[in-house]
Amino acid sequence: MLCPVKHRSAKAQADLTVIRARAGLVRARTALVNTARGLAKSYGERLRGCNPRNMNPKKSEELSPELQTALQPLLAGLESLSEQIREYNERIEELAQESYPQVALLKQVKGVGTLIGLTFLLTLEDPHRFRKSRDVGCYLGLQPGRRNSGQSEPQMHISKEGDPYLRTLLVQGAQHILGPFGVD
Repeated sequence: MLCPVKHRSAKAQADLTVIRARAGLVRARTALVNTARGLAKSYGERLRGCNPRNMNPKKSEELSPELQTALQPLLAGLESLSEQIREYNERIEELAQESYPQVALLKQVKGVGTLIGLTFLLTLEDPHRFRKSRDVGCYLGLQPGRRNSGQSEPQMHISKEGDPYLRTLLVQGAQHILGPFGVD
């Protein structure tokens, strides 16, 4: 009736920590971009081309001098965070190639890259602990919740019981497929 609890190995935990540290930097970079945009907007100005991946301090040259002075350290911090995220991306690629060859199989699926594949592998770690492949969806919280009675069977939202970061990555991969980059 009850399933035994399976703890992650120390190596899997350490490798997953690298992925989670990268996620923390991405969240921090997003917060800094939003702060810079909000501060510029309070002056009635816009920070143009504010994509976090290619943000550079030169974008602030068209802003007023007071705003440039205020935003310069913030934009320098953005540049530093972007560089650290690039380093984490390289480290994750190396990790996947050296230690986890199964990631190459997962990357064959459209919308699944190294980050999604490696996070999936490290979160599940041992796929043989699941009797059926359907159990993986339940483990990740992708199964709809239930509140059945004798008379009704309402359609509920997903249970969200599993790893929220992996679920976020899986949704982003699905949106990539369904968006303009999809096959159809």
